[in-house]
Amino acid sequence: MEDHWEIEMAIPFSSMKYNGNKEWGINFIRNDMKRNLYSTWTKFPMNFQGIDLGHTGSIIFKNIPNASGKKFVIVPSTLGSIERNNEDGIPTNTS
Repeated sequence: MEDHWEIEMAIPFSSMKYNGNKEWGINFIRNDMKRNLYSTWTKFPMNFQGIDLGHTGSIIFKNIPNASGKKFVIVPSTLGSIERNNEDGIPTNTS
């Protein structure tokens, strides 16, 4: 698949708060660090970032999932870093 990429994912509606709208604005961003570029699901002007909410695509649900009645939200996160020193020839360090 040289000219496109695919992803399969599950959206955990039970852990999200939403108001029952059938249409959601969303964008997907893929960062390719080997080629130093990123691609997005929706197109946007070059002077905007891919996370700009003014340039999202739409997902329209036929049947809205039932909203969760939970009072708390767990937000998973990750942290990464990359260090590169090309002048001194030190190998790239990632974590």
